Amino acid sequence: FIYVCDYEEVMLRYGADMTIAWMNQIFTGLDGCINDCPKDSVTKVETFNNFLLAFSGELETADEPADEALDGQHAERCMALAVQMLQATAHVRRPDGKVTTVKVGLSSGAICAGVICGLASPRYSIFGDTVNTASRMASNALPSTAASPYIHCSATTRDSLDDDFCRELQA
Repeated sequence: FIYVCDYEEVMLRYGADMTIAWMNQIFTGLDGCINDCPKDSVTKVETFNNFLLAFSGELETADEPADEALDGQHAERCMALAVQMLQATAHVRRPDGKVTTVKVGLSSGAICAGVICGLASPRYSIFGDTVNTASRMASNALPSTAASPYIHCSATTRDSLDDDFCRELQA
């Protein structure tokens, strides 16, 4: 999860047109980060108001079990993407000229995915404790920028990260 901070404040102060233009700049940059990832390594699920939800990992179906070797890199892909997204948002200013801040949350584990149809407007979505935990990680994260990065991750994500990768990321 990545949440854009101060969305409600900007909406109230500057109105829908300026807020939509600001959010479009942000989400265009974030989409560019996802598009820069290796093919099929990260999937954007949705954007809504001030958040973007994406996941990485092998999906398992009844016909095809997940490839554990490919899935083992999901945490590193998401962490690297989070850093890249912080860098992308650094170039987008709020309507009042202030730096855009975001909150980032990551969690690793099983998810359930599917298309929810109802009577109209089918939507692909993901569910489960992992999604809820990632949302809580983002909600409780410190506001962050590329100059002052903070990525809040669950213990399952931290434990999935290679020590060498973490040292490289900190450098």
